Amino acid sequence: MFRPTLFRNQCITFSISQASFHTSPAVFSGHSKWATIKHDKAKNDAARQAVANRLARQISVCVKQHGMEQNPQLSALLDKARASNVPKKIVESAIARGNGQGATSDVPSESTLYEGIGAGGVAFIVEAYTPNKARCVAMVKHAFSKYNGSFSPTLYIFDRKGYVDFEMGDKSFDEIFEAAIELGADDVQELPLNTESTERDSNGLLLPPQSMAEIITPFTEVNQVANLLKEQGFKVKDAGTGYFPKEDMVIEDVTEDHQEVNRKIMAALGEIEDVTEVHTSYKEQI
Repeated sequence: MFRPTLFRNQCITFSISQASFHTSPAVFSGHSKWATIKHDKAKNDAARQAVANRLARQISVCVKQHGMEQNPQLSALLDKARASNVPKKIVESAIARGNGQGATSDVPSESTLYEGIGAGGVAFIVEAYTPNKARCVAMVKHAFSKYNGSFSPTLYIFDRKGYVDFEMGDKSFDEIFEAAIELGADDVQELPLNTESTERDSNGLLLPPQSMAEIITPFTEVNQVANLLKEQGFKVKDAGTGYFPKEDMVIEDVTEDHQEVNRKIMAALGEIEDVTEVHTSYKEQI
């Protein structure tokens, strides 16, 4: 099994090189450099704010659906928030909203789902948490139509399942597999090493990548499985639910042009603040 989603395990960025012709004398180079620094800082600040806002929405949804106690999905999200340096005040406000304790002036947010088709017949499921469904649906629809995608029924292509990602520690994959079967897992796989991990120890030293495994479960049992893994001494890194394409519905291959269009759709969806998860039927992560 695989999980081709955008927001949970990866961050996709696109850079566009632009050729330019400069006639300014060298004396102005310092000003140009500062302008570039400010521009880059603004982009980085905006990206950090977008991450914080998305995590806040995911935390609110998780608290609303599963509460605060014995909730490994919430623990994983809080770990992500800390790793992303999300301000404590934002996290606390997100938890309060999930508990129905937002300011009286706040418009309640609702979970919603959108279905669409991208290039090459790749199916999309878009999850969002929004206080304004009319605005959100218009923005998601525009993200598709801008690149010749469209809203279309796709939910039948997917199964909703739970997932738990955890460090294997000193266990072999065979031992992990046996434990997963005993826990009633639907599937288990070893994940590739995350060579871009920025996790550090208590002394601030960068930790080496750890061997990871992922268990796929019925979506109603994800918290139970994650808690059982914790009881057995495993370090759970992520847990949640998602939409997995059915095996006979997986898109095995698309042209490079179609792949590029789907990346653009993904990027456009990623810019929508209310969008929390995106899933596709393509076999690889877009």
